[in-house]
Amino acid sequence: MDQTALEHMATNLASHLRARGSHICEPSSYAPIKRANGTSPAPVERKYRGVRLRQWGKWVAEIRLPNSLKRIWLGSYDSPEKAARAFDAAFICLRGGEAIAGLNFPESPPTVVARTSDPREVLAYATSHANRLGCHHCTGRSSSGGGGDG
Repeated sequence: MDQTALEHMATNLASHLRARGSHICEPSSYAPIKRANGTSPAPVERKYRGVRLRQWGKWVAEIRLPNSLKRIWLGSYDSPEKAARAFDAAFICLRGGEAIAGLNFPESPPTVVARTSDPREVLAYATSHANRLGCHHCTGRSSSGGGGDG
């Protein structure tokens, strides 16, 4: 397929999505970010599953529901370890206590709870586990887990 055909397909798809009321990111909106001095920032290496760094320095966590495209927001945290612990707790809620292979910290899994896919219950357990006192992975800084700043 040549470049013209690809551009035509992309234009048709964008028109279709706009007609349905979907938001379309224009190419300029995902161009590489440049610093004030003109250099690109170093890419952030993803160390933990379900965790990413916001531009303003907060670490956020979210998880996909099994067999679905839907996601559950797990909150914003001051450290990547806390966000990763929130992901681990949500992972256990959604997949059960035997599913430790997908955890960020398999050596210290969250306590097993009843399986649920209710987003409010998953969020509550994830926030509680992320903020657990005495966690040897975390620095003890506060978080805003469960906040709606997604």
